[in-house]
Amino acid sequence: MKTRNILMSLGLLLPLGCGDAGSDTTDNTSTDTTTGTTTSSSATSAGPSPSTTDDATDATDATDATDDSGTSGTEPDTAGETMSAPDPVCGDGEINGNDECDDGPDNADDAACTSECLIAVCGDGLVQAGVEGCDDGDQNAPGGACKPDCKPAICGDGMVHAGVEECDDGNPNNNDLCLDDCTLAFCGDGFVGPGEGCDDGNMIDDDLCTNACTLPGCGDGILQGEEECDDGNMEDTDACTNACTNAVCGDSIVQEGVEECDDGDPDNDDDCLDTCVAATCGDGYVQDGVEECDDANMDDTDDCVGNCLIAVCGDGFVQEGVEECDDGNDVDDDECSNACALPIPTASCDDLLYTDNVWGQAATGVDLRAWTNSTLHYIGCMGNGCTSNTFYCNYDVDNEILQFGTNSNSAMRAMVDPNDANGDTMAGSFSGCCNAALGLCNSPDMNNNNVAVNGGGTNIESLCDALGYENGQLLTHVSNNTCPEPHVTDAEGLDWQSDFQSSSGWGKAYQCSTFK
Repeated sequence: MKTRNILMSLGLLLPLGCGDAGSDTTDNTSTDTTTGTTTSSSATSAGPSPSTTDDATDATDATDATDDSGTSGTEPDTAGETMSAPDPVCGDGEINGNDECDDGPDNADDAACTSECLIAVCGDGLVQAGVEGCDDGDQNAPGGACKPDCKPAICGDGMVHAGVEECDDGNPNNNDLCLDDCTLAFCGDGFVGPGEGCDDGNMIDDDLCTNACTLPGCGDGILQGEEECDDGNMEDTDACTNACTNAVCGDSIVQEGVEECDDGDPDNDDDCLDTCVAATCGDGYVQDGVEECDDANMDDTDDCVGNCLIAVCGDGFVQEGVEECDDGNDVDDDECSNACALPIPTASCDDLLYTDNVWGQAATGVDLRAWTNSTLHYIGCMGNGCTSNTFYCNYDVDNEILQFGTNSNSAMRAMVDPNDANGDTMAGSFSGCCNAALGLCNSPDMNNNNVAVNGGGTNIESLCDALGYENGQLLTHVSNNTCPEPHVTDAEGLDWQSDFQSSSGWGKAYQCSTFK
């Protein structure tokens, strides 16, 4: 209203001092002493006088215009009243009334003094040029687009702009929890942040930095570099060791369910073989301090028995080709001697006496087939020569003596079967003196047909040796009768032959003594 009144006053006063060029103007001014109203009239040849009807009330408050000479155009009325000064207004350059400031024409909404003559302050909703970057009035806030200090929210100002920034720690450090672009740090952002061992900004898991932002290492479950394997655990006994190498025999780590042992060396004489199998008897390797031998078999009859001990007499196992027996004891007079030899059978009369037909004749004598490898079958009497009732056999077990022969002066007969050509056959007939196997020969005498005995001794000693005695001798013999005789070739009496050539003499009685 103040501005409006000033403008109206100025409108009333200005016509009073102005006119068209070349016009003849006369000022007639009068004051109504009753009403206090000043009336002005001018005579102008160029046009009608202005009407004051409508503006009478306003003109009362108006001030006379002052001309260039400084003379007032209005005179006081007779009552002494004068025109009042205009009301103060914002913009007049004067601080009046409610004005906080008034820079006149410099008042502006972006100036230090606003168009309403208020001092510009942050938060008034007006952006003061050169001072404020923004001003959203009561919307200014730490999380708003305009901060409480009327500065625009920017990344790095330390305030999180809601809906725009994820974070704002006010520093350019990219190694903390908030990056310099005001986004939260994360694994894969390319910056090593808290709790990260590395961050290469990619999603390649087998390079120098894993996708979990940890430095690669054995046990992270990612195969990389020189690793043979990586199972991501610290179990050393599975297929991948804690050194990220494939489990192998010889790595000194026992792989569960696969290896029995693993001592990390190639020796096969200790308790773990180079195949990572526990050493056992029968594996073919001699375990030092445990086994005497190991031939990789369970055969107890060779030189290394099944418990990996060297075969010896007395171990209870008969070593083939070496021992005749092995009863595992130290009793020497049982069925197996302490030398692991079977007792040498010692022939008695009960073992030898044979009464049956020989060469088709009733005969009595000794059956030698079982004692001579069936090469000398028989010595005795069968009627052609001495008769069967003249044959005798005496056995003295206490004195270890065996005697057999005939008490007649007729020849005893013998049956030879060189090389056991006919097996255990006893001849059922004869035709004169022997000229072939199983024929009718004389019993052997000391001459042995002039054949040397292999191993020494006499033919009678060889015969007694075959019968289980250490000694043998021909007690009596007869020089007549010229049928061929058997002869022995070995000291054990196991190989009897004949040249089937007639020779005089024959053995009449024999004695064997001392058990072997």
